[in-house]
Amino acid sequence: MRSIWLSTMLRSASTAARISWMRRISSATARSRASSAAASPDRMPMPVDGAGAGGAAAAAEADGPGPLSFAEVPTAALDAAPEYFVCPLTLEPMSDPVVAADGRSYDRRSIADWLREHSTSPITNEPMADTSLRVNWSLRQMIADWCDAKRAEALAAARAEAARRRAEEAAAAEAAAEAEAIRAVAEATAAEERAAAQAAARAAAEIEEMARIDAAAKRVQAIVRGRLARSAVAKLRARVA
Repeated sequence: MRSIWLSTMLRSASTAARISWMRRISSATARSRASSAAASPDRMPMPVDGAGAGGAAAAAEADGPGPLSFAEVPTAALDAAPEYFVCPLTLEPMSDPVVAADGRSYDRRSIADWLREHSTSPITNEPMADTSLRVNWSLRQMIADWCDAKRAEALAAARAEAARRRAEEAAAAEAAAEAEAIRAVAEATAAEERAAAQAAARAAAEIEEMARIDAAAKRVQAIVRGRLARSAVAKLRARVA
């Protein structure tokens, strides 16, 4: 029982010290903002509606450098973001990471929405009397650097893909040109072969025709010689008679 009592007392003291520390930071921040507003007459303090947890959350939500942009960061990279980049409330990468009084980091809008209706930690369910939110600059810078790296990787991948496509298109165009050249040569060769075949056919026909004419001439000559021979024999017989 004594150990349980000591543990409870230590946890309460730690929580009280943390809340006191957060309040001191919040008070110093408020004084700094008040001084800035007084030094700049053109800068009007932002009105805060509501009171208690909701009012403090609204004021905290309006502060900070604004959310980071995830534009041009691949969706696959965002889905595989490091676990410590992910807001425990939205389960998505934090664009505006802040630290709440429970010592945990959240996306500003999600924890501000929570604190409008609750005064407890959304993780531990312990009371959070201090609802101020502090920008987690180190985590924000890590997320920003990670986004820049993923954008650079995506850009390099896109350029490599574009170069690969250009190389493929150039290779395809070269192959198409070679195929066209081969087709043209093949067509020219086929045309030459057809012309040669036609010439050979004509030559063969001419040779055949000449052979036919020669044969006919020889037959005519044979007939003429036969008739001349018969005529000579007849004349010779007539003389003898």
